Amino acid sequence: MSIAGIQSSSSSASTEEDDPREPPFLFARLEPRNAKAYKAFAKVVDAAARDPERYRHHARFLSYDSRPVPLRSLLHGYAPEMTSDASTDEPETEEMATADGDQEVFKGGYMFSLKILPSLRLKWRAGNGRWNQDPELGLVDLLISVDMDNTGVHGLHAQFLFDEKSGIFGVRAYHRRNGITVDHNSFGSDQGLRALGFKAMIQFGDLLYEFSYTIPAGSDLDAVFRGLKRTFFEEELGGASPIEATSVTPSENDMIFGSWRLHQPVGRGTFGIVSAASRRDGPIEVVAVKHMRRYSEQSAANIELEVRSARELTSASRAHKYGQYIVQLNDVIYPRGHEFFTSGGAMDDVFLLYTPFTRGTFLSHILGDRIKVDSMDVRKALFAQIIKGLDCLHTLGWVHRDIKPPNLGIVSLMPPYAVILDLGQAFYYEPQSFHSDDSSNDVGNIQPTPGHYGTSSYISPEMESKNYGPAVDIWAAGLSGYELFVGSHPFRSSVNPWREDKNTPDQLQHNYEVLKGIHSALLAKPAGCIEHLISDMLRIRPSSRPSAAKALEHTSIAEAITHSPQQDTAPMGTKRQRE
Repeated sequence: MSIAGIQSSSSSASTEEDDPREPPFLFARLEPRNAKAYKAFAKVVDAAARDPERYRHHARFLSYDSRPVPLRSLLHGYAPEMTSDASTDEPETEEMATADGDQEVFKGGYMFSLKILPSLRLKWRAGNGRWNQDPELGLVDLLISVDMDNTGVHGLHAQFLFDEKSGIFGVRAYHRRNGITVDHNSFGSDQGLRALGFKAMIQFGDLLYEFSYTIPAGSDLDAVFRGLKRTFFEEELGGASPIEATSVTPSENDMIFGSWRLHQPVGRGTFGIVSAASRRDGPIEVVAVKHMRRYSEQSAANIELEVRSARELTSASRAHKYGQYIVQLNDVIYPRGHEFFTSGGAMDDVFLLYTPFTRGTFLSHILGDRIKVDSMDVRKALFAQIIKGLDCLHTLGWVHRDIKPPNLGIVSLMPPYAVILDLGQAFYYEPQSFHSDDSSNDVGNIQPTPGHYGTSSYISPEMESKNYGPAVDIWAAGLSGYELFVGSHPFRSSVNPWREDKNTPDQLQHNYEVLKGIHSALLAKPAGCIEHLISDMLRIRPSSRPSAAKALEHTSIAEAITHSPQQDTAPMGTKRQRE
């Protein structure tokens, strides 16, 4: 085999010894790890040298040392391959793998780069090639083998790509049987895209490879790579940028619990930190994970209460026509296997898995600087869905007690889809006393516990001074709506602006005067506009505020529902279009 010939006739291939620089924005590699894979790769390199015109496209993805080495030297330290349903021959033993250990092969593999693009945008197809269908490229980018009979590799065997919603890089099989094995888990085309971690062992037929990222997670280079990836999603794929929390480059230090890989934190809920997590041993799925820690009987009791409430509410809301507008508890994972905390026991973790995962909140995507949503129709549609979520909660007999922009999640902007988040402070009481079809809210019979629930600047006047009910959620939603459609929060304060023991008489008087001025300004708008609804939601007397069901009948909300592309009857778990 002429190395000089390889270099001169296949100049687009990267030879690491002659040019140590990596190709621009190389982010991952796929390298042989058993004897058959090394031999197959050597034949691909040889074929690219002998027929550079035919394999010009495929050579662009090859990276190898220009000097061949004995096969035996590359097999040292690696165990025999994983067995797989895809393999048609007996598994290769160590003796068989090293029988021709003096055969010369190349150290290297295939490279993934955002500057060396596959024939399909950001979708790298791998296999032997289907040359009868595509005489020029064989429909593949990563030419795994040129031996059609002895590797167990199909013409089109696998596809590497980014999940368009999460930005996670993964691999998908082209065949239901004889598909792919990733880290000892075999799957076919009917099982979707499988996420790849920082490193993964991948088997196609009899050929074993190691996939690995080349960019250190959290580095400056990683930031550049993620920025470039966002650009490709927006400009090349014509869609929204991927979810930031899951789009980060995997790290070998990523936390693993059960079937899930934990990603970046996205917020903080009651008693815990909320992060994104993705399934690592099945089709790509993204959930929100609330990570809580039990360290005392009190902390364990708080967690147990939240788990029980979330389970009950999720079960009940699935049957409600507006249940899709409330976040759903999918699972609870106790890594140590103990559901109940014992006194004197060691500190342990509890993970609550919620869906759908939200791209952001009203605070981050609308009120903050992150994304500006100028469309009033989109804002109204999102607000209407939050009111639907409240109607579901209240009809089922629950009060959220901490409605605010950070707890109003946005799954997508196009079509608009919002959900109520963080059920950690939700409280159940008799649903028959809600009168959700009536024009008013009951005062309620939940006893006040000052300083324990809610967020001070969104607490209603009655919540910490007298018995209360669902009207406290209507008030908080009204303030969120005020920020959404009118202006900045009028009562932003570190203390409840309505408590006599937290404010001087002058301060209380000022706050009531501000509220009076707000009503005057809102009601000066044309009849039927959303400002009138917000004014009604911010009435001092709870019984004067509309119920969620009544708010949905308001002209401004009814119009938003009519023109919204989001369907209210979609069953739980139905996939929706991405942004």
